[in-house]
Amino acid sequence: MTDMKFPNDYFDIVLSSDVLEHIPNDIKAMSETYRVLKHDGFAVHLVPIKDVDKTYEDWNITSPEGRRLAFGQFDHVRIYGFDYGDRLRSVGFDVKRIDLPELAERYSLVPEDKSGVFHKWIYLARKL
Repeated sequence: MTDMKFPNDYFDIVLSSDVLEHIPNDIKAMSETYRVLKHDGFAVHLVPIKDVDKTYEDWNITSPEGRRLAFGQFDHVRIYGFDYGDRLRSVGFDVKRIDLPELAERYSLVPEDKSGVFHKWIYLARKL
């Protein structure tokens, strides 16, 4: 996702589910998504979000066990917080957070795991 082989303004929609928390340079992946979207296209990057204000990253944590303890899974490099929308905005997206607790629960997007991670919100990121 950080080096897509598609031309600018190529897609109407980009959807990823549980990907960005695995990518060391998530801002680059978001920028690439923005680049390949057509004007008025949108992206939905579903990510686990913890009930905290700020996304947590610590590049000193490199062991699988350390990452599992810090980020909830051995191959995650961060745990997103409520600033996730700001991260998307930083690359140019117009962002709308959609709270979908009832639908999310219905479609199994909301289970809270033991680390307190939620999938309650969908962030609609539009390229204007």
